[in-house]
Amino acid sequence: QRWLPLLGDVLSKAVDENQWTRGLTPELRWDKTCELFEKVIRTLVESSRLVILDDFDMADEVFRKLVLSLSSSATEIPLMTVVVTRDKDSVPVDAEGPIDHVKLSNPPGEQWWLYFNEQFQAGKHEQELFERVLTASDGNPHFIMQFQNHCVSDGKLVKNGVSGKWELADSGLQRSVPDGLANLHLSVFDALPEVERTVMKTTSVAVGDFSVSLISRGIPEMQKTEISAILNKLDEADLLEHHPDSDRFSFAHSSMREAVYETIPASQLRLLHKRFAEVVERKKSGEHAALLAYHFSRAGENEKGFRYSLVAARDALVRYAPTESAELFNQCLKILNSSDGESINPSERISFYEYYVRFLKLEGQYGDTYRILREWRRL
Repeated sequence: QRWLPLLGDVLSKAVDENQWTRGLTPELRWDKTCELFEKVIRTLVESSRLVILDDFDMADEVFRKLVLSLSSSATEIPLMTVVVTRDKDSVPVDAEGPIDHVKLSNPPGEQWWLYFNEQFQAGKHEQELFERVLTASDGNPHFIMQFQNHCVSDGKLVKNGVSGKWELADSGLQRSVPDGLANLHLSVFDALPEVERTVMKTTSVAVGDFSVSLISRGIPEMQKTEISAILNKLDEADLLEHHPDSDRFSFAHSSMREAVYETIPASQLRLLHKRFAEVVERKKSGEHAALLAYHFSRAGENEKGFRYSLVAARDALVRYAPTESAELFNQCLKILNSSDGESINPSERISFYEYYVRFLKLEGQYGDTYRILREWRRL
């Protein structure tokens, strides 16, 4: 039980340190956390189990490293873990333990033409359009199905009354094929009514899943009932996904969120980030430092952006999440080097240099450590 406070790092909860954990170095703290995590998993997994983790690249660094720590053959836990990721770097090739990498490629063109013959009228216009879609998508199933659904929803594709297969309506003969997935998402987004586009833009600024209440804070001029109805409609259109157990929503595809986010004008984007930041800040801000750093820095509120980035960077350093720490420290540096840098509280600047030097020394970046120390002395 002496190491139980380390679970606070994993669960992102504040847990009082004890005499055993208080003085641990980041490296030793991480080693002990992995040991504790392994014991918990070993207790829970009494017989052979298969666990599938989707969107592994979207998990935070601490979780990914904990999962990979279980791959060591020394653990001997009867557990097979399958992780699905779009970023091959999230599972290092040289990771310890028996890890097999399997690359899934898009179905070949022959399979797509079999699908075409089963689902579509074999007319010249339909064949030509499908060939253009295959070329633009490079056989990406998500692109092809999204394009097909979009054509159906706007009446460009209709069912043949005899065969029951899809065929182009007269209005679909001039159908354009978007160049890439982002443009496909934008064509779907642009076809929505203005009020639905407004809600979609607001949801794209939220991080992770979101509630009707949160989105209503971003659009105070709209009623909650109206927002709820629109979110449910977007869920039915497969643009959002509703989670009934928590009554929250999320984007069905992260690529759609990214495409919508890029359409928001800079002034509106800063306002939305500020509104969401203020909602989070009214809660226990200490538990959401990284989220507050994200929103306030993008809202142009650099003093608060710096403060919360520093808090989150220190937390990540304690948890020994080096890439997360580096990103947050760099965010602090960016603010310090901006026109608002002089407005940062001197004590917070000193605290930043103190922890940043620790981080650089820990990562063996001694040249940068010396440079930062000289800047620190000038304060």
